[in-house]
Amino acid sequence: MDRPYDFESIYQGPALVQYKQAVVPWDIGEPQPAVTALERAGEISTDVLDAGCGVGDNAVYLAGRGYRVTGFDYAATALRQAEQRADALGAEVEFVQAEATRLDNLAQKFATVLDSGLYHSLARQQRAHYAEALPKVCLPEARLHLLCFSDEAEDGFPDPHRISEAELRTTFTGAWRIDELHRDTYVTAFTREYLEKQAGGEQFPHLDTRALAFDGEGRLTRPIWRLTAVRL
Repeated sequence: MDRPYDFESIYQGPALVQYKQAVVPWDIGEPQPAVTALERAGEISTDVLDAGCGVGDNAVYLAGRGYRVTGFDYAATALRQAEQRADALGAEVEFVQAEATRLDNLAQKFATVLDSGLYHSLARQQRAHYAEALPKVCLPEARLHLLCFSDEAEDGFPDPHRISEAELRTTFTGAWRIDELHRDTYVTAFTREYLEKQAGGEQFPHLDTRALAFDGEGRLTRPIWRLTAVRL
């Protein structure tokens, strides 16, 4: 079902019961490896907008590397947690509450936009509105780095809103020029141990963990698209 998620409730806790989850799946307590790889490759330019920043680990990491970073999220609880993590590490990040489909209250324009898991969390119509709103907060030649779940996964894991290559190429046109669109991986907070215990139960009734991929720390990884597009 292509529907939006109640992220405020997820961060507060009760919706984890509704979605039959014991953890916030994307909260791994550190920046996504795909994000750190982009930074090491020189793909990030200041100023940076972290779109759908969640609890802020990517934003805090980039601020610690010397970039001016603004993170936005719709969930106020996530932003409070992000501010706490930034303060704990002495990172200067501006966190703003904003709706991804509008972005009206972001007056600044950015040279880099990082979307690590926001796009695939939106319903189909929301994704279209979000793609229309993004160019308005981008400088000319700004780069968008977008990480989203791929529809090519065939291992039975229930990812939200798997995205096709065709959708990305259709959506990011007009104001955008796609420079790169590659397969990559996204690390989740689900551990092998947790999934093995839950497989066959209410949360994962048809899951065969032997078909899944895990990183060196035993965390579930998911196949994603990594898109880089330039604002025209």
